[in-house]
Amino acid sequence: MKMKSYAQMSLVPVLLSSPLPLYAQTGGSLNAPAAPTEPGSAMFTLEDIYNRLNDGTTGAKRTGSFVEPGAGPADNLGKTLDDVMGIAPEKDDTDGAATTDVLKDKTFWGLKSGEWGLQTGTATIPSCTPNPNATTRFTDSGGTVTDAYTCLMWLKDAKCVGKQKWTDVDTSAKVVTLINNADPECTNYTDDTYTDWRLPSLSELIELLTSGAEYLVKPLTPFSDVQTSYYWSFTSYSGNAWYVYLDNGNVYNGGKDSTFYVWPVRGGQ
Repeated sequence: MKMKSYAQMSLVPVLLSSPLPLYAQTGGSLNAPAAPTEPGSAMFTLEDIYNRLNDGTTGAKRTGSFVEPGAGPADNLGKTLDDVMGIAPEKDDTDGAATTDVLKDKTFWGLKSGEWGLQTGTATIPSCTPNPNATTRFTDSGGTVTDAYTCLMWLKDAKCVGKQKWTDVDTSAKVVTLINNADPECTNYTDDTYTDWRLPSLSELIELLTSGAEYLVKPLTPFSDVQTSYYWSFTSYSGNAWYVYLDNGNVYNGGKDSTFYVWPVRGGQ
């Protein structure tokens, strides 16, 4: 009696008991997309998919015909499905951004349920027209204060970045770094979406402290920790820089290696 091999015997019940056609269980058609000699038979690799998720690498399929490898695989066989899943984004309904959180027409990858995948933002920046006759001049947003007279946004805490040399705050990047590293002095500043904080010009600083360019506003509400001391402006003068004494509004200029308070502002100019 001729016996069937183990492989032949084990294949029979699999085929007979399978509720679905075999091609359906493979995830698609068993037919090749094109002949091996055609570029259409090329596919992205797991390495390509991993790199796209990891750092945005575009990836590329081969453009010619398939070429048999000249040697067997090395010990490092590349990325696995587990590697790919390990860096794939996960749903986040708590901290994930919604379309209303992102500026209009800006694309992003949504993590929220119902807004998963590539999304386009819908938020708009509130417009502001300077109004020196506004009934309410200052709008307190928690960590920032917006001046209706000028549309400038100031940090609410006028002391949070402390005293600095002018040369350490002469660029926006330096000011932003100071704000981000000032914890816990800037703990009341909660909006990290702005990256254009800077030193105010001399005229901007004076205008903040005056009403109708006639007298100092005292007290400066709703700001906090406003110091009766000197504050830098960005405006230079003959190699020095202008600064203002907040007690009386007097203006001076001095060496840029002096240390005075910094009051970050954004907008304008």
